[in-house]
Amino acid sequence: MSIEVLLLALLASMTVVALMITLNTRGKWRAMLSAMLSACLMAGTVWVFTLQCSAIAKDESTGERKRVELRELVRGEGQATLGPAPAERQINAQLVSAVAAEASSLASELARAKLYDPSVSREQQLSRANSAEARFEALQDKVNGLSQILDQLPEAARLLNSALDDLKGACHFYKSYYYAENSDGEASTERLMKQKTRSAGESLAKAEKNIKENGQ
Repeated sequence: MSIEVLLLALLASMTVVALMITLNTRGKWRAMLSAMLSACLMAGTVWVFTLQCSAIAKDESTGERKRVELRELVRGEGQATLGPAPAERQINAQLVSAVAAEASSLASELARAKLYDPSVSREQQLSRANSAEARFEALQDKVNGLSQILDQLPEAARLLNSALDDLKGACHFYKSYYYAENSDGEASTERLMKQKTRSAGESLAKAEKNIKENGQ
């Protein structure tokens, strides 16, 4: 038995005793004084009981709200454990696939790029290299924006990031080609660029295959 219940029982007992004394009081003034005291004690008892009942109801309401929140939390964790719904998974796969296709397009363009072209000025060739680098940076921003989705596709994310690293290197060598000191430097730089481009294409092909498998 808690202390609150014992105190309430004691207060109720005192109220009953006060009422009994009032009923057995003789004399006008004694009866009036006893009745006033009994009324005050009874009012106090009713007030304390009301407060206690309100506190109990509040505790029950709080407990019920916590139980509801706990059920929602457990349900949310269960959904997170199960992973995204099939429709959502398919949409996520389409978003990542579109970025991978854009990266493949850039890799193909770099693979076909003709670094030495006497019919084109050096400024035009540098402009092409800068344009490819700008496309890569925009592509990197898109991938960064899909970080939460890519967390659900770890293998595809690994392959895509690997391809982006190679594309970054390819764009770097693309520009470096036009600053090479001699023909040997140009040949070495072009070879490295093509290697990076080929590696990026291979990683992107694997990434797209993995994305399709996870989007089904």
